Amino acid sequence: MMTSETIPSIEELEAKEREFIKNAEAIALLIQQRREAEKEERVAEAKAFIAKHGLTQADLFGSTVIEQTPAVRSARKEREKSPVPKFLNPATKDKWTGMGRNPDWLLDAIKEGKKKEDFLNPEWTKLNGTIEDKKEPAKSVSPDQAAA
Repeated sequence: MMTSETIPSIEELEAKEREFIKNAEAIALLIQQRREAEKEERVAEAKAFIAKHGLTQADLFGSTVIEQTPAVRSARKEREKSPVPKFLNPATKDKWTGMGRNPDWLLDAIKEGKKKEDFLNPEWTKLNGTIEDKKEPAKSVSPDQAAA
């Protein structure tokens, strides 16, 4: 049997517990600091390697990662949200957004002598104006400039 002299008191055990908790917290803090320091070291090594070998974002992550300018993102959003097709075949009600290859019905009409503009969707024109509105005005050139 154990005597009361060999068994620590509750106060002594609680004091040891507090000391262990304090040490565990200090150790956890040291571990966290060491992990952060190692991460910083690895990032610095990676940056140096990338700079030394002239690697690009595409080299590291493939060509699917592309930085887009705000103008590109804005233009894409405008195209995606436009529900009105740009061109309309009045005879068949076929529609075309104006993007991608020309549809067969439009190619056939052009072969017959019609113009692409003849098939502009009136709804699209109301929203966006005509193709002529989108073209830059011709710059006037003086005869001296033309001769140069």
